[in-house]
Amino acid sequence: DILTALAKCSAEHSLIVFDVQRSFSDPRLGIYHDGINERLLDELKAVPDEGRLVLFSASSGQWARISHVLNRSLFGYYFEQGLLGAADGYNESGNRNARVSARELASYLAAHVDRWARLVDGMRQIPELIGSSDDFELSVALAP
Repeated sequence: DILTALAKCSAEHSLIVFDVQRSFSDPRLGIYHDGINERLLDELKAVPDEGRLVLFSASSGQWARISHVLNRSLFGYYFEQGLLGAADGYNESGNRNARVSARELASYLAAHVDRWARLVDGMRQIPELIGSSDDFELSVALAP
């Protein structure tokens, strides 16, 4: 399976990104929460990988918003902006180095996605980074 192949990969680090937390609840059917995060976490725990970080577009019990203006997921929009450089400096020291790391991207996403979701929908959407891997570089910042 994919997780086993990634765990055996020669790359020192990997980032798996899930933007799948859509609202599948239907109170008429007795479905109030689809539990996708929990099911994915169970799968991830079954294949340990110390070099892996996993980024969810929303925390457990939340769902990912779609922007009809942007014609894409809110998470996807900010994910792209973050990789282009907007996430540079979203670290404990606030230092910018023209590089974007996995943990900087996660911090940037948590701030911006949740802010938009609260202001526009009045709901929370906090992207969540799972894993204990050391931080690692994802991209060179293109935007100052």
